[in-house]
Amino acid sequence: AAAAAAAMRAAARFGAVALLGLLLRSAGFGLGVGSGRPSLAPRSAAPVAWRLHAHAEAPQPDADPDRPRPKAKPKAKPKAKAKAEQRAWQEGAEPRLLALELRERALPFKGEDFTRGVVADVLGPVAAVLSPAMYTALIRSVGETTRDGWRIAPFVVEYMSNKGDAAMAPNEYHYSTLVTVLGKASKLAEAMRVVWSMKARGGDSAPGVVTYNALLAACERSWDAARALKVLAEMEAEGVPADQISYATVIKVLGRRGRWEDACATLPGMKERGVHPNAYCYNAAISACERAGRWREAVGLLDAMRADGVAPDRVSYNSALSTCAKARQGVKALALLRDMHRSGVAPDDITFSVAITAVTRVGLWRDALGLLRQMQGAGFVPAALTFPAGGSARAKGGHRGTAGE
Repeated sequence: AAAAAAAMRAAARFGAVALLGLLLRSAGFGLGVGSGRPSLAPRSAAPVAWRLHAHAEAPQPDADPDRPRPKAKPKAKPKAKAKAEQRAWQEGAEPRLLALELRERALPFKGEDFTRGVVADVLGPVAAVLSPAMYTALIRSVGETTRDGWRIAPFVVEYMSNKGDAAMAPNEYHYSTLVTVLGKASKLAEAMRVVWSMKARGGDSAPGVVTYNALLAACERSWDAARALKVLAEMEAEGVPADQISYATVIKVLGRRGRWEDACATLPGMKERGVHPNAYCYNAAISACERAGRWREAVGLLDAMRADGVAPDRVSYNSALSTCAKARQGVKALALLRDMHRSGVAPDDITFSVAITAVTRVGLWRDALGLLRQMQGAGFVPAALTFPAGGSARAKGGHRGTAGE
């Protein structure tokens, strides 16, 4: 009441502007005058927060001084925490910083001798604190920092070999990381030479399944299916057991080259060698059939997955649906959607878009519009390419409204 009376008196004396300022101040806003016009910026709440914090921290009188008090939790030792933070920084940030310095000084590439000298100059002062894990991160970081990082990464491994320290000698993980860097740069020949040098060194440097999988990934990136099959045979000859990643990579590169029959034949072949295919292997085979337009084989692989105890996932169904869309099998696409629902696999926006494309290509415009409503009901916003699919269905459908008509 007193504040209201004061406001009315201020209004009578100074006018409406003064009243507005007073009301704003009472609500926690200030009127700035530095710019010549009012500012509605709220006043800082720091004093209030400070008072609340001070009140909470202030010792309160204890009504029962004799009651038992809970034991305080022991605080973490500051030295151990500092060491953990330093170790995390060394194994994470420092390799990236070294990789950036190598990139700045060694690129553009000026020859092997120059690059070898730059690596020695950069790594020499910090070699005493670099661990094997940090070298692995450094090799990876060098390849990721720039497109030509693959030119520097081999000299990091060479520097480790020339140090003469057995504890810091490169092992399989360092070489496999180098193979990965070369593979991502599509340098398959260089990656092959690294694996050959590993076989010549032997010991801890001998290539294992990790290295061969990195080499197979390099073959896939280069679309070299013949080389991938040779690597798989070489693994068997060397006594290195291939795993699910190995076979899935081979299936993917075969599918990329249009060799869908060889891709599908890899599935029973890996089971004969004691490796059970997982969903990733089956999805790679379905994708190979999709590329070749073999919709019957793609749908049949879904049944083979269930018979093999592997549940089809969303990727499996989307690939099969895409195959049906390309082959103008709209009715089969609708059956796959029903099967997907019964299996408890939730569709995504790709599922609906591909299914709409499949039914529109055979003139099932009512089914297309129904799928469009389901897509919106599921919370997905139809893309620009989805609407023409639904619209063209009605234009091309004629009397064919649904799959049952």
